[in-house]
Amino acid sequence: VSTVHTQAYNHMKGNQPTNSIIVNDAVTNFKIYTLDWNVDKIEMFVGDDANPFANRILVWNKQGDWTQWPFDKPFFILINIAVGGSW
Repeated sequence: VSTVHTQAYNHMKGNQPTNSIIVNDAVTNFKIYTLDWNVDKIEMFVGDDANPFANRILVWNKQGDWTQWPFDKPFFILINIAVGGSW
């Protein structure tokens, strides 16, 4: 699951952009998780050594005012990886 939180889009409002994909061999093969952030968009991917951009999880395009796109200002970034199962 990948998500982006801003003042306009967040978990308190329940409207944050979120997406997930199923990676069938995630438990049997090493994966590379990539966050590509530039002035116009943020993209998140999962792949492997041969193609780290194999599967796009989320794309968040620049839009609106600072409440929707604060990513051109200094701030902290939190990257969290949580691994779970079917229990």
